Amino acid sequence: MPDRIVLVVRNADRTISLGPGQIIIVGRTAQCDLHLDDPSVSRRHCSIAFDNGLLRVQDLQSANGTFVNERPTTDGTARPGDLLRLGTAIIEVRDPAGSAQPLDTTYFEDSAIESVIERRIEPSSFAWLAGAENAAAPELALLKRAQRHLSTLHRVSELLAGARDIDHLADATLR
Repeated sequence: MPDRIVLVVRNADRTISLGPGQIIIVGRTAQCDLHLDDPSVSRRHCSIAFDNGLLRVQDLQSANGTFVNERPTTDGTARPGDLLRLGTAIIEVRDPAGSAQPLDTTYFEDSAIESVIERRIEPSSFAWLAGAENAAAPELALLKRAQRHLSTLHRVSELLAGARDIDHLADATLR
C-alpha cells in the first residue's frame, strides 16, 4: 500500500499529494483545498480522504455527481490507477512510486477475439442500400423507409440552419 497518493487534474497541470489521514474538499470555490475552475463542478463537490492506502471519496450533494471509474458514487473508494470524474473534470489517482496499474484491467488472448463486422457501411453514401435488393422484402422496406426519414431530417436541418432570424426560423419551421 502506498504511504502517499497523488491526484492529477487533467488538462490543468495541477497535482496534489495526500498523506495518511489527510482530507481535502474539492470544488469550484477558492476556499476548497482543490479548486477546479469548471462550471460543471459544484461549489463544494466532494471530499477525498486518504487512509490505509485507499482514497475515500464522498459526494457532497453535488449537482452533476461524483464518479469513480465512471460509476456514480456517494461514498466510495479509489486506488492508484482509478479515475475520478466531478462533472466534466477528470482527476487521476496515482501512486508516486509509479507502480500502480488499474485493478479492472482485462487481458484477452488474441486467438479468442474475432471480428463480428462483416462489411463496413459508409453512411454518407446510399449505395449500400442498393445491395439489399437480394434481402428479404421486409428488411428492404425498412431500409428504404429509414433512407426517406434520414433524407427528410437532413432537409429540415438545412432549412433550420439557414434561418437568419426568428421570423425566418418560424417560416422554415412551418414549411
